[in-house]
Amino acid sequence: MLAALSQLVTNGENAEYEARKFLAARKSLKRETGDYIRLMLYWYLGRRGKVDLAKAYLDEGWRGIDKDSWPARLAQGDTQVWRERLIGYYLGNVTREEFFAPLRSREAFEASGFNRIGQSYDEIRCEAYFYDALLQAVTGDPATRSARFAKSIQEAALTRVVDRANRFSRELPNLTFAEHHAIVVTIDSTSLRRIGRDCPRRVP
Repeated sequence: MLAALSQLVTNGENAEYEARKFLAARKSLKRETGDYIRLMLYWYLGRRGKVDLAKAYLDEGWRGIDKDSWPARLAQGDTQVWRERLIGYYLGNVTREEFFAPLRSREAFEASGFNRIGQSYDEIRCEAYFYDALLQAVTGDPATRSARFAKSIQEAALTRVVDRANRFSRELPNLTFAEHHAIVVTIDSTSLRRIGRDCPRRVP
């Protein structure tokens, strides 16, 4: 996995080969990591104009997915539903409105069932905007791709900052406003540099 991921995020020449090799090796194993590699590979190939090939890898990941099964599986805490929605969003099988509906607010998140899969609202929201940024960078009007990418990656970074600040607040409830502000500034300066590494969910 590390070879494929490192090649993809660093724009390596062997990224497609390493990703394909990894996906082939994972066919009989858990699909979790493979789904994230497919999404990264879509972004990598899309930047090179290989959209049809990028879509083919996602089509393979979408094969056999039943959207109608999601509510029942979410009720059981099935983490795979979130990754299936990501793939569906990239392929256009899940609309942008549908994709972000559970993330409009914490209340919407709690009502959606995604609160049962072991990830917090901030974690999923950060991941959603991170992968949305990659999608915006390679789809739609080329003249607006950079702006759309920047907007989504800023949302991901902001969510990461807020999440870390909230954790400090819970652990240190007696801080003054000035102390809280100093922490947020410190968190912000480090988070923006680490967003690509820390925001997507880490997988085995």
